[in-house]
Amino acid sequence: MTYKEYRAQALHDLKGFNELKRGVKSLEKRIDFLKKGDLYNGRDAQTKIMASFEGDSHVVRHLSQLEAMEHKLHCSRIYLENIENALALLSESDRELLTGFYINRQRLSVSSYAKKTYTDRTWLYRKAQRALERYIITYFGVSKEDTENS
Repeated sequence: MTYKEYRAQALHDLKGFNELKRGVKSLEKRIDFLKKGDLYNGRDAQTKIMASFEGDSHVVRHLSQLEAMEHKLHCSRIYLENIENALALLSESDRELLTGFYINRQRLSVSSYAKKTYTDRTWLYRKAQRALERYIITYFGVSKEDTENS
């Protein structure tokens, strides 16, 4: 991958971080709901649906859907944990910049942060770029110089 691709992936990860967290929670609830649906039992507790062809197809569809969702949840959790670990390894100021610039970006957030820290907006943008570079090094293990020299 080129550094430009690593940077694009890092930006995508950070900007989609909150959506990913919400998606994981939602998927956990859907899986729990499907497991509690109890499609395996018939009208009474002793009767199993698997006795008919129609019941078999419902159970198989249910199980395959559940399995696919559990796989997606597993992959999403790993992805989320990797992003969180990379952020946790950064300094507090880098995390704050990345959160303000990419994760929880709001209108006029740069201006308000500049007023809060008594700095220039241009300086803040440069500092945020350096924080993003450190995130890329932490997450992917590559620096700009590594990709340019290879």
